[in-house]
Amino acid sequence: MDSLNTPLFVYGTLVKGGKLHSNLADSIYLGDYLVDDYAMFKVTDWYPGIYPVKGETVLGEVYNLKGITYQEIDEIEGDSYERVKVKVNDSVTDAILECYTYQLKENIYQKLNEDNIWWDKKVKVFGYGSLMLSSDCLLYTS
Repeated sequence: MDSLNTPLFVYGTLVKGGKLHSNLADSIYLGDYLVDDYAMFKVTDWYPGIYPVKGETVLGEVYNLKGITYQEIDEIEGDSYERVKVKVNDSVTDAILECYTYQLKENIYQKLNEDNIWWDKKVKVFGYGSLMLSSDCLLYTS
């Protein structure tokens, strides 16, 4: 895949509801995906970074870019991050995609938490029988 057609895996401020998500407003959301062998670290109070850690998994969203280029996202992410290719898997179907993501160039930060989730990912849950009502719930991964 060339860089123009390679999807982007985001996990922090660029996800839906994140402070910088408006930069992806025209991009096409492909779903929630997991990247294995990465952990999330707290860079500041308002944004995270990921760095390779064997056995860890990070939840994020995947987008086909539209209305923004990778060069523009490189500028948004800044000098502390590097764009790398990773394989991610769909959190529902296990389909695998090759994507770009931004990882910390070096890890000098404290690991965020055991869940490796920066934001509260909400999903609709529908049930039958005693679960006839829909409600928001947190998506947990294992």
